[in-house]
Amino acid sequence: KFYLKYDHVMICLPPGFKDDFFAHGWYKFPLSTYNDEQITYLSVQMHETGHNFGLSHAGINTGPKEDREHGDLSGYMGGSYDRVGFPEMCFNAPQSWELGWYTNSHL
Repeated sequence: KFYLKYDHVMICLPPGFKDDFFAHGWYKFPLSTYNDEQITYLSVQMHETGHNFGLSHAGINTGPKEDREHGDLSGYMGGSYDRVGFPEMCFNAPQSWELGWYTNSHL
């Protein structure tokens, strides 16, 4: 179990490894896997790392059916972009709160 020695492990698999495989971040576990070029996209890396931190998908419950799981684009747990280095943003406020990043600011 080599991955137990590290805080986070990202594995890039070669093209054609599995046709329907995009990327996968294990929930509350420090391992993410990426199919080929997916590892080059910042939003995909951050989305899968969010799962490693324990975050779920961010959707829009009142939106069209296709937006219900990944439709909230205000942070990385919504949709992903197939562009290198884009977008530069953070996890959204509710996700940051869930991660405990605002504990010294509670009312």
